Amino acid sequence: MKYKAVLFDMDGTVLDTIEDLMDSVNYSLQHFGYEPISMQETMANLGNGARYLIQKSCPPDLTEQQLEEILTFYTAWYNDHSLIKTKAFAGIPELMAELSANGSQTVIISNKPHHTVEKLGKIFFPGIACYGERPGIRRKPDPEAVLKTLEELNVAKEDAVYIGDTEVDVLTAKNAGVDCIAVSWGFRSLEDLHAAGAKVIAATVAELGEILQ
Repeated sequence: MKYKAVLFDMDGTVLDTIEDLMDSVNYSLQHFGYEPISMQETMANLGNGARYLIQKSCPPDLTEQQLEEILTFYTAWYNDHSLIKTKAFAGIPELMAELSANGSQTVIISNKPHHTVEKLGKIFFPGIACYGERPGIRRKPDPEAVLKTLEELNVAKEDAVYIGDTEVDVLTAKNAGVDCIAVSWGFRSLEDLHAAGAKVIAATVAELGEILQ
């Protein structure tokens, strides 16, 4: 394999989570008396963590206290309802197994809350280290999570790649000084990824595997 460390985003990259995310956002909004949002709106609001997702999904005139109440409700609800429709993208588990078999260390780094990332990781990708948003670690596109992971793996930047589906992931890789592969089956269009500066884009899992070779 070309890389000693292959780092993946979670939502829209290795897991198809959009329906559970949208349903949890809308359940939370309706619980507090607000209108639901569409799937397109949900997708547009994803990538920068739960707080950003809720803030962008709510009316703009909410107080900080109101936002915190909805965020707290949503975080707990989604954690308990994150496995209803969520599934791994076809071919991803096999690709990860192939990477491991060929000596690449594989890790998932997400802006989702850490406890939810760990739970989903254990179910869909047992044995693979999964990191979400944690206290003391700045979330993507800050490179801290990526750089800390590479330090723990004892892998140099030039031997690592970050794979994701949004402009946040492209910028994370750039900020960390590692190669980037964007995937177009997630939350952003091909045009969005090009606009974000993605130079290498995989349209299918098979194509991603070929690029990693």
